[in-house]
Order: sequence, then C-alpha cells, then structure tokens
Amino acid sequence: MSVDDICSEINELYSTDISPAIVSKITDKVMESAVEWQNRPLDPILW
Repeated sequence: MSVDDICSEINELYSTDISPAIVSKITDKVMESAVEWQNRPLDPILW
C-alpha cells in the first residue's frame, strides 16, 4: 500500500485525517520489527 492509501484507509476506518509524513514516520519506526516478524521461524503443525 502507498502512504496515500494508508491515509485513506485510516480516514475511512476512523474518520480522522493523518498526514502522509506521519504515516511515513510510523512506517519507518515499525519496519524493522515487521520484517523480523515476517522472517520468524514457524512452529510445526502437529496433526
């Protein structure tokens, strides 16, 4: 999603405006944690 898409989604969900600069700052802060989470080892599925 683009920054503008995220701003639009937040506006639709919460009826509030947020600037693209704020979205970028938040994204920059959480990106490393998000990548770590995506690359974590998964627990095996036991049937």
